Amino acid sequence: DKTKSNRFGLLVATSGDTGCAVLDAFARLPGTPIVVLYPNTGVSTIQKAQMQTASNDVCVLGVDADFDF
Repeated sequence: DKTKSNRFGLLVATSGDTGCAVLDAFARLPGTPIVVLYPNTGVSTIQKAQMQTASNDVCVLGVDADFDF
């Protein structure tokens, strides 16, 4: 049905490069909420800047944890 709209969002936990890649791929899609979590001490200054400046429509949060298991 073309009148129906599928709504989805993305929640990404990254230790660096994948967060930047997801934001590059999806940040400009209208109506797609994106939340990216990254470890405060686990990403480079450049990676952090890339994620934090990707778009005004995304939420990028540093957390006191890591995602490498």
